[in-house]
Amino acid sequence: MASTSGIDPTLSSHDGRTIGRETEGPHDAQAMHVIVWEFSVPSEHRQAFEQAYGPEGAWAALFRTARGYLGTELLSDEQMIGRYLTIDRWSTPEDFAAFKRASGAAYGSLDRQFESLTAAR
Repeated sequence: MASTSGIDPTLSSHDGRTIGRETEGPHDAQAMHVIVWEFSVPSEHRQAFEQAYGPEGAWAALFRTARGYLGTELLSDEQMIGRYLTIDRWSTPEDFAAFKRASGAAYGSLDRQFESLTAAR
């Protein structure tokens, strides 16, 4: 499992748990492929963003159609309001690559649909 060094310990999961160096759960010996995205979300779009990017949102629903998808977690930064991380877990990099090949059009469609929810960096 990857180290959390460099991740602000004041990030909170969508269910209210604090995530960081001091609050890690038990380590699972199973290897996995983890993709982390960082987003800056204006206040007027936060609710829609949380619905779309959360573990029950449109992105996770699309990912669930693929073999090897293990789950999504949405974290919000308590210190920098509007900063979010999504953590998508896959069994292997190959599973994610196969998903992108098979679902590229749907992935692109969702990306275009929700791009207005985030601020340009």
